[in-house]
Amino acid sequence: MGLITWIIILGGMSFMLWYGFNLLVRRPGIDASGDGPGPVAACHLCRRTFPIRYMVSRDKMAGFINYFCGDCIEGLYNDYIGAQRDGTISPIEKLREGISRN
Repeated sequence: MGLITWIIILGGMSFMLWYGFNLLVRRPGIDASGDGPGPVAACHLCRRTFPIRYMVSRDKMAGFINYFCGDCIEGLYNDYIGAQRDGTISPIEKLREGISRN
């Protein structure tokens, strides 16, 4: 009974070491050759991951950085232009004029 327990313990420890090593090796954005995608980040809106060089970043006052992918930016732009055409929202210039008068 003692031999089976030791085999299970050693097998479990071996599995944990193997799994932990694979987690370290397969981190996104890390490439040993240097030709990989580089650092990656998740889009703040859709949560898909992309290389940072393909994303737009915006710093928040709290010190956080939000990243946005091109698909989300294009979707927001099309939604904004469509809402302006429908008359649902007014153009941002009118809002800026109202703020500057106060």
